[in-house]
Amino acid sequence: MAQEHSTGQAKPAWTKIFSAFKIALDMKKLVLAAAGIFLAWLGWCLLGWTFHGMRAFPVHVIKYDEKADPEVLQSEWRQFKANRHSWNLLHELAGSLSDRKMVDAGDVTDDLEEFKLLHEWSRGYEFNERLNDPVVIGDVKEKDATLDYARAGWKFKITAVDKKGEGELPNLAKAKLTLRSIKTVEQKDGDKVNRIVVIAGDPFNVEGPFEKLKDLREGALDLAEIQRRANADRRPVAIAALLKFRDHLIKPKTKPAGLLRVSPWFEDRGGNPYLLVANGIKTRGQSVFGNGRFFTWFFSEEAPVLLEPLYKFLTPIVYFFDARATFWDRFYLILVMLWTVAVWGFFGGAIARIAAVQIARGERITLKEAILFMRERFVSYVAAPVFPMALVAILTLVLVVFGWVEWIPILGDVFAGLFWPVVILVGFIMAIVLVGLIGWPLMIATVSTEGTDSFDALSRSYSYIYQAPWQYLWYNFLAIVYGAALVFFIGFMASLMIFLGKWGVSSAPGLAGSKEDNDREPSYLAYYAPTSFGWRDLLIGSNPFTETKVAIAPDGRTAARREFTPEYEKNITWYNRAGAFLVAVWLWVLFLLVVGFGYSYFWSSSTIIYFLMRQYVDDTDLEEVHQEDDDLNDAFLKPVPAAAPAPPAGKPGTVSLTVVEAPPPEPMPPPIAEPAPPPGDSPPPNGDGRPPVV
Repeated sequence: MAQEHSTGQAKPAWTKIFSAFKIALDMKKLVLAAAGIFLAWLGWCLLGWTFHGMRAFPVHVIKYDEKADPEVLQSEWRQFKANRHSWNLLHELAGSLSDRKMVDAGDVTDDLEEFKLLHEWSRGYEFNERLNDPVVIGDVKEKDATLDYARAGWKFKITAVDKKGEGELPNLAKAKLTLRSIKTVEQKDGDKVNRIVVIAGDPFNVEGPFEKLKDLREGALDLAEIQRRANADRRPVAIAALLKFRDHLIKPKTKPAGLLRVSPWFEDRGGNPYLLVANGIKTRGQSVFGNGRFFTWFFSEEAPVLLEPLYKFLTPIVYFFDARATFWDRFYLILVMLWTVAVWGFFGGAIARIAAVQIARGERITLKEAILFMRERFVSYVAAPVFPMALVAILTLVLVVFGWVEWIPILGDVFAGLFWPVVILVGFIMAIVLVGLIGWPLMIATVSTEGTDSFDALSRSYSYIYQAPWQYLWYNFLAIVYGAALVFFIGFMASLMIFLGKWGVSSAPGLAGSKEDNDREPSYLAYYAPTSFGWRDLLIGSNPFTETKVAIAPDGRTAARREFTPEYEKNITWYNRAGAFLVAVWLWVLFLLVVGFGYSYFWSSSTIIYFLMRQYVDDTDLEEVHQEDDDLNDAFLKPVPAAAPAPPAGKPGTVSLTVVEAPPPEPMPPPIAEPAPPPGDSPPPNGDGRPPVV
């Protein structure tokens, strides 16, 4: 019987899941998980940098030539849309977080005429917003001065046309001017064109990028002007374009970027656990449980953290079937899948092996033993989830051939109509295969527990999921609820630990300064601290020289975040940054171990669920686990024979001889009876029928 039923009163099988905390909280597993997280990100980052770096941002150039062929224009427009969709998808997965793009007219419409209107309006509206940018007049020398527009990097030399303008130059240099206070004028003087800017009513001759300034100033459109133009157009396309402009382009959103490229230290995983508890205590639970916040927090922040390994395994698979993906996008996604499977086949397999032996035998194997076990079966760990993907690829080729036949006029129509049930059947098989990939953790656990090949891992995982789906969901539900509490507890303790350490150092008298240039409060040491889980906010939030800013996550969501003020950052010296970097290294290592607990729990609980599903479906005891031959030869694992009893001590003056037990005698014919010896000549028996040994 299983170990959990060996007591007087049997426990329900599902209670075994509650042993996952003890199993997962193991330094060997945490180190393996941290290494896997780092290497997985490193591979994704290199792939993303390579593929995204080879792509240029698609821009559609509007042609106003009336003689242009409309079909050619539409073809170019469709090609642009396909390229833009593909670029957006790759940018969403592998784009650089330092080069974010905003949604523009090419993203919100599929109609070329709408695009022309939206492009003109959005460009004019952007120019109108830029009219509020500051400009500076400086280097005043009599009637000459400079005009500087810093945002665009434009510099002009201006010269007063009259004495009044010359007298106003010193005052204009002190005034707070914007582009809106400047007008551009061109005056023809014969063959010569005088370029003039009017500033606060005074004209000045200008030298510099006048045409750019003129385009910006004259091309500016406010919302009222855009609405007036749309109403004057009266075409349905203009009204539709106006609605899209209001919805998407007045305040354009930032495009998602770098979902598979963001580092683990700066990935959005929700708020800080310590701050959540502290605010909950201060508000008597309203900040946590009020208005359904708890369930929102659980499903949007905590559960995704716990299921992060599965999410990152399934993400490239889901994007593979995205309609925007092209051949090269799918090739990139295939490489991401293979790298993910390889990394977690190695590290997840080692974690699951340690957990399997601990679950079944209550023993802890060494890290070396786990890695050696995994190394011998690495191909099985990788091939198990790859086989379903390969099957889907083969079935896809079948459907591609079907599509080529359907492409033939008349014959293809009849063929498709008659054999479309084949397409449905192939689609059904593909759906079964892909849904079964949620059993990927069971494949890893199978190889780690049974020591078998990839086919056994594949068959067991699919068999357990489809034979007992409700049991599998029940076990996973318990593991998620219990694991969410554990991950939150570990995150809370780690946050409290670094907070108290920094708080203690900050309590030293004399560190805090009243100005940015003399402040030595150690918040600056957290300059490079991880932002994930709100660690950086926790460490710098008490500093008076911080402000709240809006940060944009890779998926496009916005969140409030604490940042140092620009004046404070100007006073951070190189040696301050060097110290902050050294502190960050320790924080990065600690953070990987904290996040690694979630991964360790994921693989440990998946292994427990495998044992429970094996017991439920196959009626196999929980104590059964594959034991290597090397384990049997291990002096610490093989049974030790009982020690032979010590021979009796010999009498003084005699020689002690070692007694060697004779082998069993061969069968002999019955002896011939002899007369009994006289009494006293025969020695007494030794208890086993043999004469005593002297």
